[in-house]
Amino acid sequence: MKTTFLENTCELITDGTHYTPPDVGEGFPFLTVKDMSTKGLDFVNCSYISSSEYAKADAGNSSPRIGDVLFSKDGTVGKVHVVSEKNEFAILSSIAILRPKKDVLDSNYFGHILRSPTTLDQAIRRKTGSAIRRIILKDLKRVKIPLPPLEEQKRIAAILDKADAIRRSRKEAIRLTEELLRSTFLDMFGDPVTNPKGWNLGKLSDVCKKISDGTHHSPPIVSEGIPYITAKHLKKYGLDFHSNPWFVAETEHKKIYARCNPEKGDVLYIKDGATTGIAAINNYNFEFSMLSSLALLKVGENLTSEYLCDWLNSEN
Repeated sequence: MKTTFLENTCELITDGTHYTPPDVGEGFPFLTVKDMSTKGLDFVNCSYISSSEYAKADAGNSSPRIGDVLFSKDGTVGKVHVVSEKNEFAILSSIAILRPKKDVLDSNYFGHILRSPTTLDQAIRRKTGSAIRRIILKDLKRVKIPLPPLEEQKRIAAILDKADAIRRSRKEAIRLTEELLRSTFLDMFGDPVTNPKGWNLGKLSDVCKKISDGTHHSPPIVSEGIPYITAKHLKKYGLDFHSNPWFVAETEHKKIYARCNPEKGDVLYIKDGATTGIAAINNYNFEFSMLSSLALLKVGENLTSEYLCDWLNSEN
């Protein structure tokens, strides 16, 4: 498939204002990277600037139009938004404005391509600076993207839009299921901290046959071999071996597995890092290795994996 540089597909590649206008609390929205998310643009909590400041931003091509693609290039690189909003707003220089040539590049296809791991990897490898990491526009222009015919772009974008809608629906279903599970758990067993039902208390070490964790050194990651997981591979709905799979050599696996041998039905628990506190049940029969950011809990005869997992995931 034909590939080309971004600068060949856009009639405008620029960024927002290189100064921060005063926030006057009303007027025109003024957005920074913090106002971009996967849900869209935040016009509620952003700053608001005067009509004169907006006019200056608009004159300097710092006010996006419908069909433009926004790309965060400072600090958190890689947030993407295809502009469909009719209201006028301006942005700070931490966000790039990419205006596709309508006869060359479809905006929705462009948005999906910019979110792809391949394109993001190109962009991130071009980051410069020490205090605040950023991509400068001349480097962003040299990022390459695949460029099929325009009609094919639209067809691809439509398919990816449907897939994204399904993904969001699934994510919302998982969230609602988690809320239901938390509510049901509290109804059945009460608050795990205050213990209003007066259940007997015991230590995990009393009700688990084994409590361990993964390797305390980071083995070399290889292209194929034995699956290897860290905290990022554990979700409340289970283990994710597919989104970003890692592997270690069999020799490394044997050394790790001798210490920590996860089996089907064991509970794994994130104990290090920002996501500490999440637990999931291992529902797989095959062997895998894990890092020490994960704890392994093998339940004894007086405890079920399901109860322990829900107890560990309880907010209290």
